[in-house]
Amino acid sequence: MNNKTKAILCSFLLCFAIGLKAQAPVQHPWQSAKVGFLGDSIWDPNAYTDMKKTWSFLSEWLGITPYVYAVSGNEWTHIRHQAEQLKVQHGDDVDAIVVFVGTNDFLAGVPIGEWWTEKREEVMQAVGHPKAPVNRVRRTMVMSDDTYKGRINQAVSLLKQFYPTKQIVLLTPLHRGLANFGDRNLQPDESYQNSAGEYIDAYIQASKEAADVWGIPVIDLSALSGLNPMVEEQVPYFINADTDRLHPNTTGHERMAATLYYQLMTLPVYFDIGNKQAPIATRKFQDVQEHSPDVFLVMYDEKVGKEPLLKAIQEYGAEIKYDYNTINGMALKKPANKSLEETMQYFRSVKGVTTVEYDHITRLTDPVRPKPRIR
Repeated sequence: MNNKTKAILCSFLLCFAIGLKAQAPVQHPWQSAKVGFLGDSIWDPNAYTDMKKTWSFLSEWLGITPYVYAVSGNEWTHIRHQAEQLKVQHGDDVDAIVVFVGTNDFLAGVPIGEWWTEKREEVMQAVGHPKAPVNRVRRTMVMSDDTYKGRINQAVSLLKQFYPTKQIVLLTPLHRGLANFGDRNLQPDESYQNSAGEYIDAYIQASKEAADVWGIPVIDLSALSGLNPMVEEQVPYFINADTDRLHPNTTGHERMAATLYYQLMTLPVYFDIGNKQAPIATRKFQDVQEHSPDVFLVMYDEKVGKEPLLKAIQEYGAEIKYDYNTINGMALKKPANKSLEETMQYFRSVKGVTTVEYDHITRLTDPVRPKPRIR
């Protein structure tokens, strides 16, 4: 290598190093977002309560506020009801919705079906000549509870109507292992077809097709999570090798959460609709604040009163740290045997509770700076 080449190479490396140093730290786009989680038993906060769920990890890592409406046994037909609950209880105060469902549709033997029906119709057209009627094949979207694709169409259509400006993300079902919950609930593993003559693969594929049909992001969790209970060495990611290779355990949920953490980095939450002053690339996100590891804040409706909340505090084993009588709120301490995230999720479902938030910590040494509001 001659001296001229060495000089050029050194200059390039120096510029590259300076450029790296000048780069600002990357902010995760989902940081501090309010996210609705819809789905089945894998995300149900009332199922397998001794485990941390995917949304618990994401809440811990990203500071998101999870609104979890997943219910054990639910299929795509139930997502509409979950979405309605989310809308009624939180209105538009939701930044994104993530839907993780489909494995129970496979179990129920729901036919895959088609996205559209087609028929010939007459329509007016003008391409370089006066308009005139022409005969064309027209497709109409199937809206039906009778097929898997029809169910997805109905649910996503409703979500799009409720949240036209929000980020909506679908996840594919996972691989399925044996689930032996007793004589009346024995589910073979995915090497067997269901009663409709389909393998789980067909339902995963249909979920992925929804991306093109609806213009909606779909994350292939069946592939990207790396979880496969059909591989004996990966059974430790699931609840029980003998009876439940269907539901991930805490370690499995952590792996799913890690996968979503990086996949969601490619998807925006805030689109700045109506903000003409700054392009999306230059918007500023909310700072991540440190919060108490065991204390959180609860606000309740004055008309309902605090009695239902006091009853829930006693039953759950939480502790009142401070009662803000003038603003209808309390600072509560979680029980020692519960995580902060699952405790906060429990109190979100208490009658009269309007908001449940982290108890953020502000230090006297922290710099004072304005915090832009996120639309």
